[in-house]
Amino acid sequence: MGVRRLETWLRNRKVQGAGTLAARAVEAAQAQMTALRGEDLGAELVARLAHAVVAHNDEVAELDARV
Repeated sequence: MGVRRLETWLRNRKVQGAGTLAARAVEAAQAQMTALRGEDLGAELVARLAHAVVAHNDEVAELDARV
């Protein structure tokens, strides 16, 4: 994922300083040279948790609208 796509993703989630954060995150990812065993599994777990948080936020927003 590039800086623009990550920045857009962060902005859509109302993250403050999305541009700076995206640039730093991509820069850090590109500088990483070491891979650890289980890294892919860890990344998958984080992605699943992020999706769960987004789904939870959507559910809360829906219930809030109904109230």
